[in-house]
Amino acid sequence: MLLSKMSKFLLMVSLTFYSLFAFSQISRTYDNGAALFEQGDFQGAKVIMTRVIKKSSVYYEAYTIRGRSYEKLNMPDSALIDFNKALEIKPDFLPAIFFRGVLNFNLGKFDLAKTDFDVILKSRPDYINALIYRGRSLEEMNKKEEAIQDYTTAINLRLKNHEVYYRRGLLYEKERRPKDALWDFDKSVMYKSDFVEGYLHRGKMNQLLGNDDEALADFDKVLSLTDTMREVYMNRGDLNFKLKNYENAATDYSVLIDKFRVKDGNLYFKRADAYFLDSNYSAAFKEYTRVLQVKPRFDPAIVAQAKIRLIEGKPSSALPLLRKALSFNPTNGEAYFLKGKMLYEQEKFAEALIDLNQAVKYYPSGESYFYRGSARFETGDKYGACLDLQEAVKQGYKVDGIEDMVKRVCN
Repeated sequence: MLLSKMSKFLLMVSLTFYSLFAFSQISRTYDNGAALFEQGDFQGAKVIMTRVIKKSSVYYEAYTIRGRSYEKLNMPDSALIDFNKALEIKPDFLPAIFFRGVLNFNLGKFDLAKTDFDVILKSRPDYINALIYRGRSLEEMNKKEEAIQDYTTAINLRLKNHEVYYRRGLLYEKERRPKDALWDFDKSVMYKSDFVEGYLHRGKMNQLLGNDDEALADFDKVLSLTDTMREVYMNRGDLNFKLKNYENAATDYSVLIDKFRVKDGNLYFKRADAYFLDSNYSAAFKEYTRVLQVKPRFDPAIVAQAKIRLIEGKPSSALPLLRKALSFNPTNGEAYFLKGKMLYEQEKFAEALIDLNQAVKYYPSGESYFYRGSARFETGDKYGACLDLQEAVKQGYKVDGIEDMVKRVCN
């Protein structure tokens, strides 16, 4: 009888030891699978977790990792089955709820995603990733104010998370609150110094607020971190153009055209204008020609070519171009002005006046009024000349002797 009790005891000890040993083996296998997942070997992780589940069908953590692997392998239906199985075994397992919510978010099922994140946040209000994803779900559901509340709640946790500032900043940007957005983007790059998107959007807000030097520095920072973002070259090119850094602007536009193979007549026109304003007239003329290959009736490019020919002292080449531009667009005031000015300088005052009348109508600049006033004076219309010259002065047009000319004509 004593031996029988001892045998039972030894058997129980053996079974317990075996169970612990078996569980230890399964745990090691699970750890190996989890490590593969973290290394990005999702297929390997899936295979290992399947082995774990075969040995222990209630290993809910394994279902969760396998579900995440399925999602990474673009098998969302299988992923959802595994997340649901994990929660069938342990309904309050937050990681499974969270990753099911992320899966639903990625599938565009934002209401279901929000429901999962609601469940998490009831028990863990400080679960920052759930706050971020619920905020993003609310954004997609067009509930922007609620999304901002979630991001603000996350920010108030003081966890220094760059993404939550970035997400709220994007919403402020969409709501045209650039100062608030700028503050958030500033925080996002403070907490993640290599955060490309944070620098990009901070640059945009600085540009919008007229902080041009700061914006330029932000765009430079983006391109020091990555040279793959086409948008930044356009933003920096436009800003360089605004700041009259025309050579730098042309360089940025050239990256878009030559490296990224952007085929866009408007972009060609920007680069042509940058060349022109940098006094690189040969390159500008060629680039305007390229614009016209894409947009054959684009009269501003034809007028620009005419301006180059006039700068080169070739009015006979400019005149046909101006006529061509006007045939495509009879309201192009600059073409009328250039044609009228050219005729005026040839002392064809009556002919010039015809074009300058149209210039004032469609291009009422101080320069247009000045030349029309001058042409009126030369054709004997002293009163009309006086009115035009006064208007030119009023608009701030400056040329040597214009004040004396106004006095002489108007007295």
